[in-house]
Amino acid sequence: MTVTLRAENIRKSFSNRPVLRGISLNLEPGNFSVLSGGNGAGKTTFLKIIAKLMKPDDGSISINGKDIWTESDTVRRNVGFLSHQIYLYDDLNALENLRFTARLFGLSDYNDRIEHLLKELHLYHRQYDPIKTYSRGMQQRLSLARALLHDPDILLLDEPFSGLDEAGIETFLKFIQEYKSQQKSAVIVSHNLQMGYDLGDDLYILFKGDIGYHSKKSQVTFNDYHAEFRRLLEESG
Repeated sequence: MTVTLRAENIRKSFSNRPVLRGISLNLEPGNFSVLSGGNGAGKTTFLKIIAKLMKPDDGSISINGKDIWTESDTVRRNVGFLSHQIYLYDDLNALENLRFTARLFGLSDYNDRIEHLLKELHLYHRQYDPIKTYSRGMQQRLSLARALLHDPDILLLDEPFSGLDEAGIETFLKFIQEYKSQQKSAVIVSHNLQMGYDLGDDLYILFKGDIGYHSKKSQVTFNDYHAEFRRLLEESG
């Protein structure tokens, strides 16, 4: 089995309070893994560790066989991260934000890529407007453009549908499905169980900092998945 991402025994505590208690996950090319769970289950912490925004207390993570801590360019080249925090410069416009990101990644000949993303995400007509004038949904779509700009092998999506209206969700889903069709992978955190189920190949429910449930979507109905989520949520109190 070719594995794009391998996370093994990831542990993290804050002020001696365990948040992650030894999570392991393998992500294959073209596979979408969806993480759900109650508040404080460790979902966002896990994504931030993969993105190298936070260091674990224990465990290892490799991407395409390279350790992300010793191979410093591995994450930068291969991972795109969309957080529920926008990570955009409010006083810059969309074009300036994406050009700045392109330079950070050392990209060349990026203007056509930027134009394509802005048009496909319905932001081209607002490319010269400061980000602070954008709606939350527009900012979310621009954040997706930023995450996709360097054509990563893996997307990390933290509540990607936050702030999107129906049209925005449709645009977002179209982009994500096209990305997947290229045999690329994603780890998605979502409170929306139905959308998570529809997108995912592997379904995970984090429970008290560990994996309380894991199944292939092909082996479980949405109702079974939802019932297991409710059971764990009730058990957590």
